[in-house]
Amino acid sequence: MKKGLVKLVSVVLGMTFVLSACKSSGDNKYSEKLLKRSSTLTTDVVAEIHKIFQVYSLKISDDRKPEVIGVSISGKSSENIDSLVTINNIYGENYYHSGVVGLVGVPVEIEYEKIDDPKLRFFYDLDEFRGIPVENIMVLKCLEDGGLYQEVTEFELDTTKQIVTISLSENEEYGVYVLVDKSQWFGDSTIDVTEYDSDWERQCDTGSIMNLVDKDWAINNAPDFMVSNPTELASVVYYVNAVATYPETITVTLTDDIDLAGYRWVPMGWYDFDNHGFSGVVDGNGHTISRMNIIDGYNDAGFIGYGMNVTMKNITFTDANVNGVSYGCMGIAGGEIYGSSIWENVHVQGQVVYGSEDHGGIVGRETNITFEDCTASVVMDGEEYDYLSFRQYYLSQAEVEETFTLTLNDDYSITRDDHEGFVNLGWDIQLDGVTILSRNAEDEYVLTPDLQWVNGTQGRHTIYLTAYDGTTYVRVSNIIEYTID
Repeated sequence: MKKGLVKLVSVVLGMTFVLSACKSSGDNKYSEKLLKRSSTLTTDVVAEIHKIFQVYSLKISDDRKPEVIGVSISGKSSENIDSLVTINNIYGENYYHSGVVGLVGVPVEIEYEKIDDPKLRFFYDLDEFRGIPVENIMVLKCLEDGGLYQEVTEFELDTTKQIVTISLSENEEYGVYVLVDKSQWFGDSTIDVTEYDSDWERQCDTGSIMNLVDKDWAINNAPDFMVSNPTELASVVYYVNAVATYPETITVTLTDDIDLAGYRWVPMGWYDFDNHGFSGVVDGNGHTISRMNIIDGYNDAGFIGYGMNVTMKNITFTDANVNGVSYGCMGIAGGEIYGSSIWENVHVQGQVVYGSEDHGGIVGRETNITFEDCTASVVMDGEEYDYLSFRQYYLSQAEVEETFTLTLNDDYSITRDDHEGFVNLGWDIQLDGVTILSRNAEDEYVLTPDLQWVNGTQGRHTIYLTAYDGTTYVRVSNIIEYTID
């Protein structure tokens, strides 16, 4: 079971989850008396007497979609409801359910049987609605042909207790239900949906950014920012997270040291089912960002949260504190970064509190960054940790199995043999220790010289095969290396 999902059997009184199954010994004694008084009761009547009202509840604590805090199914049954009901938070497990337009809270998958008058309840926290009017709530149910939703017109909205109640069919027994903002769902631009201007402000914790931001400065200076103070840096974070459309290329150049003491910072670049990642260059120009403090709230935590095609250079972070959500990717300079090649002269110092996913000193998750003249002096969950990324740490622990055999031919072409069972098999092609090309190799048995020499023929050429082992990309072949002067 995922962290944050706590299964409870409860009676719901207002917003309180009571840890009991609401089984009354008095009801059972009463049933026994009735049975003694009459020997003519039918089997159906006896079964009906033994049915008691029960509630099965799931408390939800999901930082990604915090609006819904609990879900329950209630009804009468003669059996223990624990064995009759299943409720799952499926946010992030299915694109269609997690990407519903106007989603409020998490989508839930329910299964139930042998329950009379079943009711489904969503418990919500209005303080997490980020400006969505509560009267805009509507309920959707997924149809069986996947990804198609229909409106549930019959439901009760109790704004005092903050509960949405839906009557279920006794014969249905399965469904995926979501709450949505109806103005977003129907695309009605005439309705004032929210007091916020962007998905980022509505869906994410914005920390101190919106108190510092100068929106006019951000718009007027985009996409090439020269940054000298916390206000300007916060304005860049706002632009990337709330305004920019990926893959817009953005350049951030520091013109002075920046002290972020006293601010609750948030990552620049984030990922939902629409991509709001950072793409571009961060050039510290020899300057330092000190006392950056990022706390719970983002899956990808670091100066850059989620990024694609990112270059970082000539920058130092000191006294940084990065603490993401328990299942996230985190590092001081970056949380989850893809499609990058060379990071140079990046130095980080501080602490990282990691969860169950990738964690590193400079970057949490990355697949092919080459770190040149970079250092990390980091305390990771109380322990010294000098690995620059989780991939670097993982590869230092993993045993390399050279399953594939590569052969260098006289014309500098490279051939490989064939083996099954490998995921995302690819060529890793390096020049002077830097990866210059990563190329799919699943149907390519000969690597021609022109692909090896895309950055010129001179230098030390290194080529091998990699494959994804469920955690990262690892070497699965021998190494071919040659030098051309």
